[in-house]
Amino acid sequence: MFKIFFIILFSFQTVLFSLEIIGNFETITLNDFNASNVEAKIDTGAIYSALHCSYIKEVNGTIVEFSPLILNQVFQKKIIKIVNIKSSNGQIEQRFIIDSIITINNRSYPILFSLTKRDKMQYKILIGTDFLKNRFLVDVGKQILKD
Repeated sequence: MFKIFFIILFSFQTVLFSLEIIGNFETITLNDFNASNVEAKIDTGAIYSALHCSYIKEVNGTIVEFSPLILNQVFQKKIIKIVNIKSSNGQIEQRFIIDSIITINNRSYPILFSLTKRDKMQYKILIGTDFLKNRFLVDVGKQILKD
């Protein structure tokens, strides 16, 4: 019995030490949109990551056109899937999911973003648990640890 507990504990510690520690808020680069030094909120209560867009339009069932953040540019991406997401105020919204690349602390990672209008929200980018799991450990007591 003691050996089994020790092995499990040792395995858990190994996993913890392989995760990068990030803060509640991080400065990121949105590689596909040439946007650097963008502040993102790390949201451990959200499954999907969210990207604010002032304009979102489905083109032909497989492509979505959108204008992220305050960039005066329209981008097109393949729709990975469409999901229903329940926001913090309880409303359900149908959102397009796209794939992208972000950089945190000089390391680039693939990410899935849901496209939504967050113009009334303080943080225009949320990083959810689908991106965080098996990569990062969130220290909620620290902010903007990485650039």
